[in-house]
Amino acid sequence: MKKLIFTLLMLAQLTNIFAHERNGFVEKQQQQERIVKSAFETGRITENEYVKLMHQQKVIREAIETADIDHNWTAFEHNNVLAMLKRADKKIRKYSINTERY
Repeated sequence: MKKLIFTLLMLAQLTNIFAHERNGFVEKQQQQERIVKSAFETGRITENEYVKLMHQQKVIREAIETADIDHNWTAFEHNNVLAMLKRADKKIRKYSINTERY
């Protein structure tokens, strides 16, 4: 019986961890969006790259909103959004240091 109660408590804690992570995801996504806009304004990325990156940010924003509809993030939703944010970081860095102009 103690093991069952302990397991339920641990699951409840994990649920709270994933629920609080949403704010971090929103902040990270908004930060990435600001970085993309400032990189475009300073000329570090082209218009084509800007459009691609902003589309990616829109997809991430929609994924966060979709995952938060029921206010209960599953591990799959959490990992999916986290992976999207990491891929976006890599693309932003790649496009920002790209010296090729076309």
